[in-house]
Amino acid sequence: MRLAVLKIQQGGLVVGVGLHPIRPVPDAIFIQEDIATSECRDTIRKYMTENGFTGFDLVMHGGGLSSDTRATPWDQASQLTESIKLATEFLSPKGAFVTKMFNGAQDYNPMLYCLEQLFDRVVVRKPTFTFPETYIVSKSYKAPEKINPSLLVARNLFSIKENINPEVSFKKEESIPKRVVLASDFVWYETPLEVFGIADSLSFNDDACLSLRGHNLTTRRVKMICKDLRVMDKQHFKHLMKHNTELYFASKYRC
Repeated sequence: MRLAVLKIQQGGLVVGVGLHPIRPVPDAIFIQEDIATSECRDTIRKYMTENGFTGFDLVMHGGGLSSDTRATPWDQASQLTESIKLATEFLSPKGAFVTKMFNGAQDYNPMLYCLEQLFDRVVVRKPTFTFPETYIVSKSYKAPEKINPSLLVARNLFSIKENINPEVSFKKEESIPKRVVLASDFVWYETPLEVFGIADSLSFNDDACLSLRGHNLTTRRVKMICKDLRVMDKQHFKHLMKHNTELYFASKYRC
């Protein structure tokens, strides 16, 4: 929302929707609603009418429920599907839709097919300067008069089974073993960024990591970040990459 406010032209309208309250964003409207409900859509229409708008130029979806540790892949797939529905309802012709894919979305080709039916151009981006994330950018909304309802059904867009009992699904997800990479491999890897694509955690529990584990650069904070890379934020990522560079040179030149 803050980025949209900075980029928008004078007289524009920025509306954000979320399940949880946030700090007020100047020059933007926040709606604490579920995007899947008719109440949410009615509230959006109200603000659009009050401000003289009939459509948005851009709809952005942040990945969905990433901060909710109880959220399953199905929950996130459902939210992403609802965000596409929202885009088809409120985007202006030639508008754009951007989403960050959620963890666990391995096969999203059906979703790409769906977006290609709705937009003139759909591109996939994986920035090399962040930890492994996939962004889908859909440009130039076709604004079709009629959309096949089966096109916007979560189970048709993602190869994920629907949760019968979220509590049980959450426990099953937790039992999946983590992919562990040795910290020594991370430090000496030629392209350390690629490690984030294959590892869930970095381990110091090996003889090969003995000198790294006891090094004064390997602080308690570093070890905490390494335990679970899946919940790492941008600041943690920068801190870990800085540690990697410093430790690499310190080990190489024995300092």
